[in-house]
Amino acid sequence: MEESNKILIVDDRSDIRSFLSEFMHLEGFETIEAVDGDQAIELSRQQQPAVILMDIMMPGRDGLSAVQEIRAEDDKVGIIVMTAYGTEQRAVRAMQVGADDYMHKPFDMEELQTKTRAVLQKNWLRIENYNLHERLETILSRYMPTTVADWPRLSYTRRPSTSSVPNTALAMSRVVGWNLPMFVVTSPQVFPG
Repeated sequence: MEESNKILIVDDRSDIRSFLSEFMHLEGFETIEAVDGDQAIELSRQQQPAVILMDIMMPGRDGLSAVQEIRAEDDKVGIIVMTAYGTEQRAVRAMQVGADDYMHKPFDMEELQTKTRAVLQKNWLRIENYNLHERLETILSRYMPTTVADWPRLSYTRRPSTSSVPNTALAMSRVVGWNLPMFVVTSPQVFPG
């Protein structure tokens, strides 16, 4: 999974889309524009933007239902919702359906820049976490019969391994160069506490 430099701008008003697109171009981003929630969902699937700036109130499919569907399909894209009719309840609802942040119209351009950069950073961390998790799973699968998801169910003891199967500490030392004491998986018990 690679980092994208695309921003999808979703608003039914062409003047707002053009203004935001020009601003984001000046900030060094490639932009894509959509006029409603349905088009936003389709472009999100096709173009895989890093960030989506989504208006809430639009004809046809509204922004909140579009955010919910996009988030269900892609948990790595950053989403900032925008509205001229901002209330605290609407902001909370936007976050509940999957938005990363919320902005009121008219825009404070410095705030938009700051929020976009923050969501991009969060997006980058999501992608990096995903990539590292995948890499770790792949590497550990060579040494361990269990997956990372199974780790909390494993119990360890400080006896050296007597089997030819590498234990967790040996696997971790090979993967990340950690100098850990020798541990052996002894039983599939849950850690106490």
